[in-house]
Amino acid sequence: MINQNSNNNILGKGALKFPVDFIPDKNEHGIGIAFDIGTTTLAAMLWDLSKGMLIGTSSISNPQSNHGRDVIARITYAQRSKQGLEILNKAIIKGIADLTETLLFENSVERGNITKVVFAGNTTMSHILLNKNPQGLGIAPFEPFYRGPVKTSGQAFGFGEDVDAYVLSSIAGHVGGDITGGILSSRLLEQKGLQLFIDLGTNGEIVVARNGEGLTCSTAAGPAFEGASLTCGIRGVPGAITGINLSQRIVVSTIANKAPIGICGSGVVSVVAEMFRAGIISHRGRITTRELWEEKNQDSPNGELISQEGKERIFTLILPRGQQKAISISQGDIREVQLAKAAIRGGLQTLLGEWGFEESDLDGIHIGGAFGSTLKKEDAIEIGLIPNLELDKIHILGNSAGAGASMVLLSKREKELAEEIPHKLEHIELALREDFQNAYIRAMDF
Repeated sequence: MINQNSNNNILGKGALKFPVDFIPDKNEHGIGIAFDIGTTTLAAMLWDLSKGMLIGTSSISNPQSNHGRDVIARITYAQRSKQGLEILNKAIIKGIADLTETLLFENSVERGNITKVVFAGNTTMSHILLNKNPQGLGIAPFEPFYRGPVKTSGQAFGFGEDVDAYVLSSIAGHVGGDITGGILSSRLLEQKGLQLFIDLGTNGEIVVARNGEGLTCSTAAGPAFEGASLTCGIRGVPGAITGINLSQRIVVSTIANKAPIGICGSGVVSVVAEMFRAGIISHRGRITTRELWEEKNQDSPNGELISQEGKERIFTLILPRGQQKAISISQGDIREVQLAKAAIRGGLQTLLGEWGFEESDLDGIHIGGAFGSTLKKEDAIEIGLIPNLELDKIHILGNSAGAGASMVLLSKREKELAEEIPHKLEHIELALREDFQNAYIRAMDF
């Protein structure tokens, strides 16, 4: 069953998407919180358990980012000293506490009403959350310290001893409980035909499913798709640029139509796609020179937005004026996008090849992760991030991990289904695969 949008009456004022057959139990008391523990971003969803109603959502940057922007950097930091893991664990617990306080304050909810919390995160984040050594995830064969779901007291996470806590089961070394949640909320294993699920975040995970079973892998996409590594990158907050129009004078689109303050992950996909269409960047990803642009486009005023700073070319979306700072995209930013999308596309082609399929055999694509609902399908196809499938077969899920964690929080049946998912998937390690390396290189160009 394909996920439905916010017309589902259990969504309250949020934008999570759930399958049409999902029914909360509504037989518990108190308040529950579902957490999506991402490498770059922490997100939380506050629920009234007795009504199955979403009260509010909030997110913050993961405070662990000060100790490394990706999971490998965090694993390395945890091994540097005896205090490394403890520092990372305290940082995530502090982040959860800050996020919880914000949620409760914004929605006028008393902390004492919390009775249950659920966490979904990639394997490294779950290890650090549980204060378990992630060392095995940093070297082949990337074995986790523990397996299966974790049921414990909320006390370890800064909640009361009487609060029930649950951490979704990871699937493999770098395919975590966030993917378990995404598979659950998309009903991926119940779909007909050959289906693709991609979680577009710092640690890009891919699942290909057919007839109730699947193949999965992870690939280092990097934080570009969450805006974290871009020159003017920000999270998907009001004012984040989600796209541009270069037909005449540059026109930008932003979240909530607020004044532009930076470029979010989905925004950079649309910006790069439009720059490619306009000829500002080549199929190799190189920004053209102002002289070449003006020679070919004499009627366009946008040549003045192309500049050279040292050895790097820059395209400026927003010129500085008054209090408005310049917002630009650099050659390095475009390279980050190329590396990220090549990693995703290379991983996809490797999984399909394992079963003897090609991209043209796909019946559906499901995209979860930090992109939320602002990713434009046409732009993702334009830059080669996803295969060129009919638009009605491409489904933007938003925070599928958060939706899955919420389903586990709200339903005993969904928790049981989530615990079955890892047993239905085979993990493919890409590190030493020559076919992945070849596909990765081919996918670098636009």
